[in-house]
Amino acid sequence: MKKLTTAALFLTSLCWSGRVEAQPPAPANPVGRLADYQQATAALRDKLPEVAILKLRRMIDGGKLKPDQHGPVLLLLAEALVRAGRAGEALTVCQQEALKESPEARFWQAQAEARIGRWREAEAGFSELGNVRDFRYAAETAFSRAAMLGALGDLERAGRVLAALRQPAGTGTAERAILWSAELMLAAERPAEAAALLEESAPGGRNTAERQYLQAKIALLSGDGANAEGLFTVLAADESTASARLQQAARLGRAWALRVQGKKDEALPVLRQVVTAVPTPSADVLDRAFQELEVLNDPPTEEIQTFLNALAAGSDPGLKIRSRLALAAALESLAEAAPADAAWAAISRDFADHPLRSSALLRQAQYLIGQKRRAEAQPLLLQLRTLSPSPAVAAWTAWASGQAEYDAKAYRAASGFFKEASAKSPDLPVRAAASYNAALAELQSGNANPAKSLALIDGSPLAEYQMAGAEFHLERALRMASLGQEEAAAGLAAFAENLPDHPRRFDALIALAEVALRSDSPRTDEAVRQLAAAREAAREPWQLERVALLACYVAEAAQGPEALATKGQQFLTDYPKSAAATDLRMKLAQTAYQRENFSGARQLFDAIAEGDPLHPLAEAALFWAGRAALLTMEPTADQQAVVLWEKVVAKGGPLKWQARLQEALLNQRQRKPAAALQLLDELIAPAATPPPDDTTRWQALSVRGEILAAPAMKPEEQALGLASFDQVIGSPGLPPGWLRQTLVRKGVCLEALKRPDEALEAYYDVLANPPESAPGGGVADDYWFHRAGDKARRLLEGARKYEEAIEIAKKLAKAPGPRGRAAAELVDELALKYGIWTSSP
Repeated sequence: MKKLTTAALFLTSLCWSGRVEAQPPAPANPVGRLADYQQATAALRDKLPEVAILKLRRMIDGGKLKPDQHGPVLLLLAEALVRAGRAGEALTVCQQEALKESPEARFWQAQAEARIGRWREAEAGFSELGNVRDFRYAAETAFSRAAMLGALGDLERAGRVLAALRQPAGTGTAERAILWSAELMLAAERPAEAAALLEESAPGGRNTAERQYLQAKIALLSGDGANAEGLFTVLAADESTASARLQQAARLGRAWALRVQGKKDEALPVLRQVVTAVPTPSADVLDRAFQELEVLNDPPTEEIQTFLNALAAGSDPGLKIRSRLALAAALESLAEAAPADAAWAAISRDFADHPLRSSALLRQAQYLIGQKRRAEAQPLLLQLRTLSPSPAVAAWTAWASGQAEYDAKAYRAASGFFKEASAKSPDLPVRAAASYNAALAELQSGNANPAKSLALIDGSPLAEYQMAGAEFHLERALRMASLGQEEAAAGLAAFAENLPDHPRRFDALIALAEVALRSDSPRTDEAVRQLAAAREAAREPWQLERVALLACYVAEAAQGPEALATKGQQFLTDYPKSAAATDLRMKLAQTAYQRENFSGARQLFDAIAEGDPLHPLAEAALFWAGRAALLTMEPTADQQAVVLWEKVVAKGGPLKWQARLQEALLNQRQRKPAAALQLLDELIAPAATPPPDDTTRWQALSVRGEILAAPAMKPEEQALGLASFDQVIGSPGLPPGWLRQTLVRKGVCLEALKRPDEALEAYYDVLANPPESAPGGGVADDYWFHRAGDKARRLLEGARKYEEAIEIAKKLAKAPGPRGRAAAELVDELALKYGIWTSSP
């Protein structure tokens, strides 16, 4: 799953920022000679839209305008409102009946839509206006449409729109189109293409400062931080040719360049200068400045925290909310959940009407999702959808919803949200990552071939999508490999061969080795070859560690347990702090136990329990250490085993009652029935916490039955013992194997109590239900079936009931497998022995 991150930092100063270049005077209109109208026009020309709005509103409210004068006044008012940043009011004006057929009104409506982040609607409006002949704002329409396409992530179409404006060469429009095209290439992180575009531009002239700014960005994105810093520094001090906005962007660029070079202490004063500049920088510059501050403040520093707290206590609402967002992010980085919760809640409460509220809600939801608190994040995400956020915020809202659903294993819902994020995001890398996540979520839901998501990824010529597609195909092959599907090898091999320089080639090679090792007939030679290739591809210490770990299991498959022991001990020596060390020790301990090296197994089990007591395997290690200790046959083996099992009981985990059962069995073997019964009664008590699993409970009841139904016990105790067996036999869902085992044990006790008829009944109940053949034609577990038959036959022979004994042997002979064939031979032996003629079984 791709981790949720903020979008890449791009210092945009040239692309659309809500400004429209000055245009030739409008044609004469019926209101052009009115004094208020002329003064409003002059105010706009002098960049005082607020003054123009007052005069125009006064004209409208005065009620003295003629019908043919109303439209021009409303049109100029819409322009003034857009230029003043009051886009919502401008939309209302543009939609009035008097402006219904006006292309200029549609132009300012699209500008207003762009201002409030409704980029798709704005792009559609600019596209329609491109077909209007001799349109006054034709060039501005084209530039604005290109900006909208760029904001929506469609850089290819934006570039084509701008390419049409780059002719004829040498004009102001052409120069501006070249610079905008270069800016779009930088937004796509393609600095070489941006540099080539700048070569088309004529040096000098009114665009000199913009060229220098772009050259600085090209240097920065090309990895030349020092050169970028120098260019930004010169531009930030250039008050003669650089606009105030461009100077601010240059200072921000300088801070970025300083950070990239590792000069964080020098970057902070520059950012402080940007944030506290007068007049206040534009919203996009402030947003990016605070993003830089958050990067510098992770982990938090006293100097930056003091600065942010001072801004949060100030009077500027824009600086207040941005600084409080940064302070909340600092609390997140410190993993202080309660203070972070309080900070996010306060931001949502105190800035309910602020334009940045959508961003604040999104970041709070992202924080809660990161904390695995999906239920708390959901209302925030639903609220975000009602606020009509910008495309970027809407895309990240969908992304966060997808991540929450993915974490909850609701993979189909997650895929839908990630598809929505891909459709809405203006950022190409984010769109590609969202498409990848959508396909991955579908893969997790069981759809091995998510056609729509794959079509989106594989059908794009863009490098971002091609990389996402390659990674998805790798993930699909890795998932198939994890499920033991040999078909995964083809996809893994194709990835490793076709992308030799991909950073995840190692993953493909190591997975190929695992597939070869886990096949039905392990291909150890192939596993060794792929492991060697993975070792060569390894670039990180953790990758070499993974190769060494897998080499242990390859050695076991190729050469046996001795090789595993040798390789495993070497791994533990080389990587004593490996996260896989405990699992490997458990494997080595189990191998030693199976080979009856109980002392060696005990040492390894102890190492797990003592070295990593919180590991999920620590309880099992203690339990098996007790079993191993008991089998070492040392003088104090019994006491050592009990001490270890008591530690298991103290943990209160899933093996608690198995440990108690082992203690009871030990007391039974030591002929301490009272002590054994006390432990068993604790285990089967209704209040036992946690409740024992069914198998452990059945075992305990059976042992209790054997102890109580012994001949030395009192009749009432013997009755309780037999009732224990019956309790197991009557258990709902009792597997057939357990039923046979319990009946045989009960029959043995009844024999010992001199109750042969009841014992024979118990054995016969087993024989009445012979085991079926195992799936695939194998032999079922028939041990207790034949044990019951042998017991019944010997009981009948002891009673001189030879014909009946032969009939029992015939029943056994009908069972499949080697024990059935041996019983068939026994039928003839018994017939000869007792002189009884019998037909073939």
